[in-house]
Amino acid sequence: MEFLCRYLIKPGDKIFCESPSYDRAITLFRRHQAEVIGIPLEADGPNLQALEAGLSKHQIKFFFVIADFQNPAGATCSASKRRRIAELAEKHNFIVLEDAP
Repeated sequence: MEFLCRYLIKPGDKIFCESPSYDRAITLFRRHQAEVIGIPLEADGPNLQALEAGLSKHQIKFFFVIADFQNPAGATCSASKRRRIAELAEKHNFIVLEDAP
């Protein structure tokens, strides 16, 4: 993760992560001076309306997700949400950075 942050993040870049999300990842992103924006988490993954609303306001470098057994919530992202996130990544030109524990 450190290597990816060094490569991907420039000070002031915006990134999305699930909210709540893994605190050490958020700390690492902030250490690299990224602006971390939370996307609310639901039982079946990120709230897609909030994600799309955020993308209408921000150009992001990446969206950090923990799609399976999310930490700390324990949620698992549904197949339909995974597909939609991939579509949005292509449309809005951002990376999906997945932590797969």
